[in-house]
Amino acid sequence: ADTARKGRLAEAIENYGRILAASNMLSQADITEAYLGRGRACYRDYRFRDAAADFEIVGKRDPSQADGMRFLSAMCLYGEGRDEEAKKAALELMKSAKSESLRAELTMWCAKYEYNQGDFGAAGKYFEDYASLRPDTPRAAEAYLWAARCATALNDYSKAIELATKAANTSDSDSLFADALMVQGEALMEQGRYAEAVMVFDRAASKSGSAGVNAAKAAALRADALYAMGAGDLSRYEEAIAAYRALPDGSALSNDRRIEVAFKIGRALEKLRRTGEAMDQYYKNVVLAYQAGVNRGVLYGTAARTFFSRAAFALADYLGAAGDRKGAASVLERVRAAELPASGEAARRLEELKKGGIE
Repeated sequence: ADTARKGRLAEAIENYGRILAASNMLSQADITEAYLGRGRACYRDYRFRDAAADFEIVGKRDPSQADGMRFLSAMCLYGEGRDEEAKKAALELMKSAKSESLRAELTMWCAKYEYNQGDFGAAGKYFEDYASLRPDTPRAAEAYLWAARCATALNDYSKAIELATKAANTSDSDSLFADALMVQGEALMEQGRYAEAVMVFDRAASKSGSAGVNAAKAAALRADALYAMGAGDLSRYEEAIAAYRALPDGSALSNDRRIEVAFKIGRALEKLRRTGEAMDQYYKNVVLAYQAGVNRGVLYGTAARTFFSRAAFALADYLGAAGDRKGAASVLERVRAAELPASGEAARRLEELKKGGIE
């Protein structure tokens, strides 16, 4: 498909060249249009220098298109990997461009550029500026949403909530509305406002669709909020367990997230003093599930490895206290052999067990 696309672009560039070679037979407007067409074809074919040369010609031939051609030329610089030159050209054009829509487009480009550079302060300001320039367009809500994400990255959760609320209130898309609620809910979680977060995640799930990835993420985060509330109200652990167990199967949640959910169910059961159930949960759905994943080639992240180790240590302590030293040693050996940061601690505990004798 890519070869066919390149072939079509090469043919278009060649055809425009033939048209321009016979320019004495064309009107001035047609010549300008041919240069623009060839420039766009060169741009799509990643021939950025050739594209920029044609865009410059168009801008000189038709002053009404000069600013637009300067924008496309700046994008050519960006395409060549000359990022700083592209940014400088965009900022200069932003100051002088007569068209408000072009200034808005440049503002959005600068916002995305700074976001990709990791300068979330600058990016957030540009996103907000765009929303102010184009308040009645669908992209205003998108800009507010990205500004909220920037605020989250800067740990400014109050601002993230404010901007996400603006995104939700200006959106006419259920998907974007749900995304805005997700950002809002996660910011509320960071502020410890768990009851409010539960309500927000409920709304996000209802807008995402029952089978969507966002719906599953919203439901999982809602369960996390209930789990956090359990520290002050044990009944919330019951709700959290039910919420975690109601999460969908399949690929809606990552492998790491599934290990985390399984661990939190076990921990909630422990908090409710349902110790036997908790240990069964740790063994089957954390320890064995983790090792089965590793055997399938799953590359777990730091969090999942930590939850595996914590579940194994809790289980080993329980078995040891119950007099099942052999069972405790078997669980500890799984951690020791897994070559994790906790493997050294598992080896130390195994030595302690051996000193006391393992039947």
